[in-house]
Amino acid sequence: MICQPNFGVPGGLTTYLIGGFTFGLTRIAGRTLGAANAIGLAASALVTSAFSWACDALSVPAAFLLLAAITAAVAGPAMAGLRRQ
Repeated sequence: MICQPNFGVPGGLTTYLIGGFTFGLTRIAGRTLGAANAIGLAASALVTSAFSWACDALSVPAAFLLLAAITAAVAGPAMAGLRRQ
């Protein structure tokens, strides 16, 4: 996202494609946790769909606010759980 203005739209699309592909492969390849990886991959698809809908229906800044809220909703409890251990 930060480098996108330097590389333009083709560079941004290329990096998004490569990033999404490698993210999906790592989720699928890491079968040691089984259901946890499947749930993570499904959640990623749902968040991507929600983000796309927010961009289309609302606006790009509103979509990024939605993404920040989803990230905080996931990261907050995860961080709290790690602090307890």
